[in-house]
Amino acid sequence: MRTRRNQVAAFALALTAVLLVPMAIGVQAQDQDADPADVVAAAQAARSGDDSEAAADFFTDNAIWVRVPATGPCSRQSPCLGRPAILAQFKVEAAIHQCITMGDQTVNGNVVVSHYEVRSDTLRQRGIERTLTVSMALVDQGKIAAQYNLADLSDPQTAANAAITAGTQAPGTPIPDPAAPCG
Repeated sequence: MRTRRNQVAAFALALTAVLLVPMAIGVQAQDQDADPADVVAAAQAARSGDDSEAAADFFTDNAIWVRVPATGPCSRQSPCLGRPAILAQFKVEAAIHQCITMGDQTVNGNVVVSHYEVRSDTLRQRGIERTLTVSMALVDQGKIAAQYNLADLSDPQTAANAAITAGTQAPGTPIPDPAAPCG
């Protein structure tokens, strides 16, 4: 499993270079006082705490944010551009009680690769307890300028969720919602 995570992290870093290097040319030097890993972790914690406004405040005015799904709002086909679009999606996530638990983080300059676990009402309705995500974020002066999220399909639950979403697998038995969604 650890080798697979390292492969996913290496893929994430390579993808980050391909996608973010052109952006980095126009990005000013990072604020030396802001630890990029702390910025990303704080943004994810705000999202888990249902504080959409605070989470969106961790992004630059013209940030790019891409969710895991290939289609739909904030997807690879239609990324969220700018803080207002990101905030709108964060509000959708708050409504389904999306909870994020941070895992490993790797920092290379101002690029942060994070692994995290996601839980939500929507996942539980599909019979999925949680999914795993790999996130790549470019942090500039204490704000996230770009963040790309990919599903860790080496994880069986994440792969099952992707298959359900794609319509190639039927949902499982719904899992009851906990009393405190992000407990």
